[in-house]
Amino acid sequence: MDKKAHAESSSSQNDKPFIGRIERGVTGNGYKAVAEDGSSFFIPGKLAKQLSLYAGKELTEQEYSVLKERIDYCITRVKAVELLAIREHCTAELRIKLFRKKFSPKAIEQVLTSLTDRGLLNDHRFAELWIHSRLRKNPEGRTMLAAGLARKGVDRTIIRDALDNILDEETLLKALEDAAVKILRRRNMDRDKMMRALIRRGFDYGSVLEIVKKNFD
Repeated sequence: MDKKAHAESSSSQNDKPFIGRIERGVTGNGYKAVAEDGSSFFIPGKLAKQLSLYAGKELTEQEYSVLKERIDYCITRVKAVELLAIREHCTAELRIKLFRKKFSPKAIEQVLTSLTDRGLLNDHRFAELWIHSRLRKNPEGRTMLAAGLARKGVDRTIIRDALDNILDEETLLKALEDAAVKILRRRNMDRDKMMRALIRRGFDYGSVLEIVKKNFD
């Protein structure tokens, strides 16, 4: 009896029911995995070839689930790399963009971890590049630069380290002077307006007062 029961158990494990199958895509481009409940997901032709998939291949419930997770990861990673090729992103904003594209949360987190491990996604690098760009195009003081990075979702510690690495006394003075030049180009600019404009940009009061005196006295 024991041997018979063991044999029946082994047979039931090997004869797992098929709940899906691989079919050709509607346009003939790529494939799709179709479950018995009618749900399906697309498989790019290149990935199908890599995974040795073909039309008519049947899938068990476990195979269908594993395949979907793998395809979700691959497609999410392709999109993430495309976005990073356009420009640097911090982790938080890349996550938001991928969520908006309706990729699965699990695949998104796996992709973000993988890209970080490979150095393709680096919040420290992003923060420093963003600060340099901001100083060049729209110079601001430390407080406004920190606020801008915080809105991007960058960690406070990373923000502080990036600002400490870049904003020495000379760099801050140049940023203030560049901002003053831009503000002075505005029409009807007077002493008080210039003071308020520079303070709103995050420069400290003492430095602003000196640069205003220099330009108006």
